[in-house]
Amino acid sequence: MLRNFAFLSIACALPILCASAAHGQVVPTTPIPRIDLSFGTGVTSWDPDWGNGRMLGITVWSDIRPTLPSPLDGLGFEIEARDVDWHRDNQPSNFREATIGGGPIYTWPRYRIVQPYAKFLVDFAGINFNPDSSYNHDTRTAYVPGAGLQARAYQHIWVRADYEYQIWQTLFDNQRLTPQGFTLGLDWDMGRLGSR
Repeated sequence: MLRNFAFLSIACALPILCASAAHGQVVPTTPIPRIDLSFGTGVTSWDPDWGNGRMLGITVWSDIRPTLPSPLDGLGFEIEARDVDWHRDNQPSNFREATIGGGPIYTWPRYRIVQPYAKFLVDFAGINFNPDSSYNHDTRTAYVPGAGLQARAYQHIWVRADYEYQIWQTLFDNQRLTPQGFTLGLDWDMGRLGSR
């Protein structure tokens, strides 16, 4: 009786084991898209277009680049936040410019060690000013063309030099702010995400 039960168990398990082994050899016919992802942070030297002198800030960003066909390879999306809040010269004591936004970025992918890029972001921009008044903060949309260069420092770590020119919508009697500056930082390339 026990021998018949063992034979029946093996006879039932054998087709299941063979089917699972055969399934393990199947190769998917459609490749799974991959996404390049990186994160970075840097120190910003900034002309706030208010008062005289430059200010310092911190910038963080993330770039997302999907796998695309040849002429579009290198096209991606950047998300960026900047806080310019230090080293006030002739600005008010509470002066600060902060932005957050995103937009397309194109990185020339054919160079392995040095990669130039260009971008155009749309930011939500805020400014603090005039601490002695009840009207001491305002927000606007800013349009931000920019360009830069990143160079591989070590494996997945890149050094990045970035320039941006912000165009704020009108503020204060039809005056338009155009802050601009440079950011020097490090970018961590997480590589391609996806199984194939």
